[in-house]
Amino acid sequence: MATAEPALPPALRAALEAPPWEPKPWQNGVAASYIALFLLIVYYDRLAPQTLAVGGLAPSLLGAAVAGLLCYLLLYYTPAMWGMRTRRPLHVVAASTFGARGATWVPGVLMGLAQIIWFAVALWYPADTGIKGLQALGLIDPKYLAPMTVGGVRVENTLFLAVVFLWSINAALIGTLAFRLAAAVMNTYPVFPALVLGAIVIWAMPGLSDFRAPGVNPVTGEVFRNGGPFALAMMIQLIFGFFATHGAMGADWGAATHDAKGVRLGGLVGVAFGSIILASLALLIVAGGQGRMARSRAEVVEPAIPRAAEHGRVAPSPPRGGSIRDQAAGLSGPAGPPRFPEDEAFTVRGIILRGIGGKLSGAALIVFGLALLGPGCYCPYIIGHRFVAAWPRVPRWAWSLLGAVATWPLVAFGIAGQLEPIFGWLGAAFAPVVGAMTADYVRHRGAWPGPRRGWNLAGMIAWCVGVVVGLLPDLGRLVHLDRLSRAQPAAVFAFAAAFVVDIVLAGIGLEPKPIAAAVPGEPISS
Repeated sequence: MATAEPALPPALRAALEAPPWEPKPWQNGVAASYIALFLLIVYYDRLAPQTLAVGGLAPSLLGAAVAGLLCYLLLYYTPAMWGMRTRRPLHVVAASTFGARGATWVPGVLMGLAQIIWFAVALWYPADTGIKGLQALGLIDPKYLAPMTVGGVRVENTLFLAVVFLWSINAALIGTLAFRLAAAVMNTYPVFPALVLGAIVIWAMPGLSDFRAPGVNPVTGEVFRNGGPFALAMMIQLIFGFFATHGAMGADWGAATHDAKGVRLGGLVGVAFGSIILASLALLIVAGGQGRMARSRAEVVEPAIPRAAEHGRVAPSPPRGGSIRDQAAGLSGPAGPPRFPEDEAFTVRGIILRGIGGKLSGAALIVFGLALLGPGCYCPYIIGHRFVAAWPRVPRWAWSLLGAVATWPLVAFGIAGQLEPIFGWLGAAFAPVVGAMTADYVRHRGAWPGPRRGWNLAGMIAWCVGVVVGLLPDLGRLVHLDRLSRAQPAAVFAFAAAFVVDIVLAGIGLEPKPIAAAVPGEPISS
């Protein structure tokens, strides 16, 4: 006789019956953790190329402010509030929006896949940043850093790959067997990149008056006559997309926060203010650094003007800021690191290397690179937990190691260093998750209705629609539709689409009823 399938998957049942999480003050929990997140160089290093270079400083700063508030209101608030009220993590509270079975996959397995991408970023970026720092210190010969070509495909150099592959295995083992060690590093180390970043801002400030945006997207080469609106929208897209996965995991931080006031204050300080301040500092560094380098070039050229006039020739006055190519030239002198692509002229790392230069730049980059080692151990920890919930026969440590192996192609081919598309893809995947959850939250006036049986079609369809909307710019580039490729901020549109679709489909009854209320620590009947 066949046994009826239980209404709750074993992992969800265990999470519901487990004792509630012990809360901690918001200052030491949610706020500090999110500020540490935004202090990572992967957040702010590449915010400027498609914003500051296109539309200038004011629209970019405005976009950062709007994005920070949207991250708090749209991505963080609902998951964190549900987490606080239930003392349950994301994969549990999402069982209302996506169903007990559906939540195993969305956001469960989906979060595991996202963490593989973040793990690859947390491997590639510190390795690349650290090697550039060591090169600036004169400790590595540049001839060992040239990329390889395998079958016509560019691959990172042997030294880079060896460092990353060895650390990926170590990080996976630490994240599985000694996660508290990684957590201790994540809690104590951020003060060092914060101090270095503050010093660089002070260095860059005198150059702000000499900065002029070239009005060209250095990534695509597109020229803008009025790039302000694009810069504002693109800044919102980058920050919103970066934060989408971390906003969904606000449920976990809410579950460890004392009360609703703590959730709000922790979110305002850590998410809204943290994201805005760190993005603004990065923009000031790039603008000020570019201004200082433009002034230095002008001081070199201007003494030649009187001499040219003496011989009947008029030398042109060099523009402040200059073209993209001129400003990139400031990052490619005869000494130091190899020549950067033109869009690297507008990255924080590029400004540090060529604006500051020398051993100070090398030391700063090493500090920023080391800050990613702790989060790099956190990713395999999440990978193991999310995949073992879907496939419990494979042990958690094995899933963590498999996740490390899965990062290798992303690292070897340099995909993990392409932050702008990564932010877009993850925003397209997770903004709809939170959009559908927010619709569920609004319909039930903030109360968590409990897990729903099977698959909640309203939430799943809403998520699918949101993903398609979030990927519209990528689809536009594939089919060469310029207007569609500029549909930004796509991640915000994806959130809105999922919210509306869930409201409509749930309103016509396309969702199952809750199985049972979740009472902390008590058995749940099927």
